[in-house]
Amino acid sequence: MALRRICTLPSFATPEVEAAFWKDRDTRLLFFRRWMLLAGITAFAVFAVVDVMIVEGNLAQVLTIRVVATVIALFFWGWFCITDTPDKREALIGAIGLVFVIANLIIIMGSAPPIADLLPFSISMILAFGFGLVAPRFRTSVWTALTAYGLYWASVPFSQTSTASIATNAHFLSLSTFAALAGTFVREKLEREQANAQHRLSVLNAKLIDADLAKDRLLASVSHELRTPVNAIGGFSEVMQQGIFGPVEPSRYRSYIDDIHYSAGLLKTSIDDLLEVSRLGVQKIAWKESVESLSRTVASSVAICQADAQEAGVSIDFMPVDKSISVETDQQRLMQTLINIIANAIKFSHRGSEVNVRVESPEDGGIVIKVTDTGCGIAPKDLGLIREPFGQVHTDQYNTRKGGLGLGLTIASGFIDKMEGCLDIDSVLGKGTTVSIKLPQHRIVRKPRPTSRVERAVSA
Repeated sequence: MALRRICTLPSFATPEVEAAFWKDRDTRLLFFRRWMLLAGITAFAVFAVVDVMIVEGNLAQVLTIRVVATVIALFFWGWFCITDTPDKREALIGAIGLVFVIANLIIIMGSAPPIADLLPFSISMILAFGFGLVAPRFRTSVWTALTAYGLYWASVPFSQTSTASIATNAHFLSLSTFAALAGTFVREKLEREQANAQHRLSVLNAKLIDADLAKDRLLASVSHELRTPVNAIGGFSEVMQQGIFGPVEPSRYRSYIDDIHYSAGLLKTSIDDLLEVSRLGVQKIAWKESVESLSRTVASSVAICQADAQEAGVSIDFMPVDKSISVETDQQRLMQTLINIIANAIKFSHRGSEVNVRVESPEDGGIVIKVTDTGCGIAPKDLGLIREPFGQVHTDQYNTRKGGLGLGLTIASGFIDKMEGCLDIDSVLGKGTTVSIKLPQHRIVRKPRPTSRVERAVSA
C-alpha cells in the first residue's frame, strides 16, 4: 500500500478543485513558458551555425530541415500564445518538443559523422531541459518522452551513427527520459497535494467563519432576550429598596433585596458585554464619531471609576491632560474602553495601592494613554490569553471580588482596532501591569493655544 501511494498521483477532492488547479497553474506559468519555448526555438535555429561548420556534402538539406522545423515550431508557439485552453497549451508544448526531436532524427538519418554522432545528444537535452524549464504536466511528459524515445530507436537502423555513439546516446537518452518523467511526477504530486490541502483548509475556514457568525448571532439573541427580565428584576428590586409603595417586612427581606439588586446589576453588565462582543464579531456595532476634548473624556472615565476605587481601597492618580488636545473618534466607545481598563487595574490592585493614569505625546505623533497599577501582574504566557473572549488568568480573590466574564479587554481591543490604534500590555507577575492605548496622529486635533497679553507685547 505504501509503495502504491508513493507511485500514484493523488486525485483531486472535487472536479471543481481540479479545474481550478489546472487553470491557476496554467495562468501562473504562462508568461514563463511562453518565453522559455521561444528561447528553445531560437537555440534550435542558432544551431545552424554548427551545421555550417561541421556538415559536409548535404549542408543545404540540413539547413532546409532546420528552417522548416523552426517555422513549424514558431507556428505552434504562436498558437500557444493565443489559445486560452490549458489542455491545448499542454498539447502544443509536447508538439514543439517532438518537432525538435523529429527534425534532429531526420538530419541524423541523412548525414554522416560527425553531425550524425553529435545530434543525438540534443534529444537528451531537449527532454531534460525542456521538461525542467517548461514544466509540463506528467501526462504530457509521458506521451512526449515515450514518443521521442521510440522514434530514436526506430531511426537507429537508418542512421550512419557508429555503434559506440548509439550505445552512448542510448544511455544518456534513457537517463534523461527517466529523470524527466520522475521529476515531472514528483513536482505534480506535490502540487496536487498542496492544492488538496488548500482546499481542505478553505473548507474548514469557511466552516469556522460560519460557526463564529452563528455563535455571535446566538450570543446577540440570547443576550437580547435576557435583558428584558433582568431590567425588570433590577427595576422592581430598586423600587423595593426605596420603599416607594411601603416598607418591606420582615427586615431580613431587605438584605435579600439588596443582594437581588446587586446581582441583577452584575448580570446586566455581563449581558451588555456579551452584546458588545457579538456586535464586534459581526461588525454591526454602532459607531458615531465626533471631536471632543481628550481631557474631558479621560477625566470623566476616571470620575466614573472613583466609586469602585474607594470601595476597593485603591486611589487613582490622574494627571490633567492638555485641554488643547482633542480626539476624533466615537467618544462613548473611547470612554467605555478607558473605564474597562481602569476598572481592571482597580480590580487587580492591592488595597492601599495606587492606579496611575497618564497621557503622553510621543515624538512620532499621536497620543498614548497609559493606565498603570502595582497589583498582581500577569505571567508572560498569559498575555495573549487575556485578549481572548472569556480569557481570565486569575481565579483567586481578584475575580471573586468583582466577578465578570473576562470580556473587558476583548471589547477594549476591538474598539481600539476600530479607532486604528493599538493596545499594548506590559506586565510583570507580582509587580503590576501597564496598559497603553495609542491613538494614531490623524485622529488627534490640536487647537492652537491662545496667546496671552504679555506674549503679544513681547512679540510686538
